[in-house]
Amino acid sequence: MASDVMWARRKVLTEVLVPWVGVVALIVGGVFGLWQYAGKLHGDRVERTMKFRDEFRTGNVAEASAKVAETWTTRQLALASKLRDKNTTRAVFATYVADVLQEAQSRSALLLVSEFYDDLAVCVKEGVCDKGTAKTFFAEGARLTYNLHEGYFEEVLARQSIQAGEGMRYIALLK
Repeated sequence: MASDVMWARRKVLTEVLVPWVGVVALIVGGVFGLWQYAGKLHGDRVERTMKFRDEFRTGNVAEASAKVAETWTTRQLALASKLRDKNTTRAVFATYVADVLQEAQSRSALLLVSEFYDDLAVCVKEGVCDKGTAKTFFAEGARLTYNLHEGYFEEVLARQSIQAGEGMRYIALLK
């Protein structure tokens, strides 16, 4: 009789415990699967951002970026003088930048770099590229380039109905 009672208790315990163990296992498995999926998505975003980095370091974008940098490297003293001049207004500086870009034939290079940043900004905004990786690789360069050309983008290009610099500004301000 005692064994029948023990058997009945074990049966009840098993009938209650087994479903709960199954539910817990299902939840733990689901959470683990979601964790792995989230990690894969993040990895995919980082990989897409790294493709932008590769594009920025090679080919047309690299050449354009180097041309813009060279334009200002060879004119450092004149640029510093213009920036220190108390008579230099935003509009005067924008015109100066436009003249330098025209003289150095760097306008198209700057626009190509701006288009690159526009594409990267869309990728980050849509969550296809990783924001942190984009910030690490691109924010400082975008900030320097945008700050130097901001007046040019807003004063000169806007008058010509050319939209440029917004993606660069977005990447420069990533937090």
